[in-house]
Amino acid sequence: MTYARLRDACPCPACIHPSTRQKTHTSAEAAALAAPAGDAVLPETTMHAAAEDGERGICVHWPTEGGRHSSFYSLPLLRRLNAGRTRGQSYIENELQRRLWTCDSLVRETAETLWTDYADLHAGAPGEKINPSPLVLHGVLEQLQRYGLAVVRGVPTTKTDNENCDLRELAESIGLLRTTFYGETWDVKNVPNARNVAYTNLNLGLHMDLLYMALPPRFQLLHCLRNRVYGGASYFVDSFAAAKAFAESHPDLYAVLQRNPLEYEYDNDGHYLAYRHPVVPRRSVDSTLMHTAVNWSPPFQAAPTRVAARVGAVDAPAAHDVAGRVEAERALYAALQAFQAEIDKPKYRFEFTMREGDVVLFDNQRVLHARTAFRDKSPAEAQADGTEIVQGEPTRWLKGCYLDGSTVWDKLATLQDYYQEAIHGVRRNI
Repeated sequence: MTYARLRDACPCPACIHPSTRQKTHTSAEAAALAAPAGDAVLPETTMHAAAEDGERGICVHWPTEGGRHSSFYSLPLLRRLNAGRTRGQSYIENELQRRLWTCDSLVRETAETLWTDYADLHAGAPGEKINPSPLVLHGVLEQLQRYGLAVVRGVPTTKTDNENCDLRELAESIGLLRTTFYGETWDVKNVPNARNVAYTNLNLGLHMDLLYMALPPRFQLLHCLRNRVYGGASYFVDSFAAAKAFAESHPDLYAVLQRNPLEYEYDNDGHYLAYRHPVVPRRSVDSTLMHTAVNWSPPFQAAPTRVAARVGAVDAPAAHDVAGRVEAERALYAALQAFQAEIDKPKYRFEFTMREGDVVLFDNQRVLHARTAFRDKSPAEAQADGTEIVQGEPTRWLKGCYLDGSTVWDKLATLQDYYQEAIHGVRRNI
């Protein structure tokens, strides 16, 4: 590496502030400080093998600064500098490679990792605020990142207030909650004159949340507080697996969905939000980019506007090109039909009925979620199967919250450090 980059990477307290851990110089300033050294090999008195706190590395006494500045570079830091990537690159590239799945492959590959018992996750005493085991939480978040779906079973259900509930405690053990106009946490239960189809007992098809926002929340958590009804099964689909298959079988229609963003809209209860997103990403869903996303939420699509581009074309047809506009619209609707047919294939559908105490964590920009219709049990049915119906309390009640991607990836990165040290004895050095 050049002396400029070596000087720029100096980890000493004068160059990396001890408390803020932020650089105190610019890269341009580092290059200027190193410039007088040119390309000459520094003498051994200036650059030599050394040890600091028991770690081997090299020490550089910068001659361009009159020998007043010394830098120690440990071997782990030197390896990191020569690796071509930084630790922070996990925010951009997916170091935990996503595994695309069908129902069968998810069940087969995650038999030991999809389900986590709260008793294993909570390292404290029963009844105390959750104190998650770092290794167990690492496993949950690793499962979430790889497969887009994880379930914690047996989370307490007695605290149901939005400000004081076990869902909030679990989510905040990961990081800050994403606030929306629904609040930091919110309830999903059957209510009269609902403002959202989720608050009814109707079938709720495959969708993603809040696509009418410019930056939809990346992750969602749903805690089942009560489930004393018939029906209401939850099911999930890996849209990345479906999109990959769709791109291979219908490349022209896939391109139509890439070039024609759909507008999503929320116009209710004193709020108006709208944004346009492409259904499928510009890059392949096999991309290692962390922010790769599919966008699919039919209940919240706005009234369709003029189609942008037809098959095989980049630009939208001219306003006077009636035939071209008709062709473009037909192509878009053919693409939407074909894509929906793909995601509706039974092979992708992972379905289960949430138990009281289950918390489902999923990637809201990858995993489509849905719910079958449900109905209350009659008094005779409830008595027959021993179901306790509490007067005035919802019979099906979920509490939810959102987390931004960076919040989860931040926690996963720090837990990865803990995991590497605890399991492999590898310590990160800066």
